[in-house]
Amino acid sequence: MLESVTRGIDRLEAVLKRIDPNTVQALLTKLQVPSLGQIADIKTLQNVVLGLEPRPVNRDGVSSLLGGDPFGYTTVGVLGYM
Repeated sequence: MLESVTRGIDRLEAVLKRIDPNTVQALLTKLQVPSLGQIADIKTLQNVVLGLEPRPVNRDGVSSLLGGDPFGYTTVGVLGYM
């Protein structure tokens, strides 16, 4: 679990270098997270990272990020918010 959190934090740090702070704040507001420093659990961390990372899109314009937890655990459904 600790490795999963570490990977999530590394991905968050990487995406924050490329994203406008207003976009970050908009996502945090949508997820009802007061600040990046107040992410309380791995699920919220996943939602923040996936909401900020660009998602691969197939030629039909549909996001191809289906299932599979990017931090090493299995989930079902489409994750990400933006």
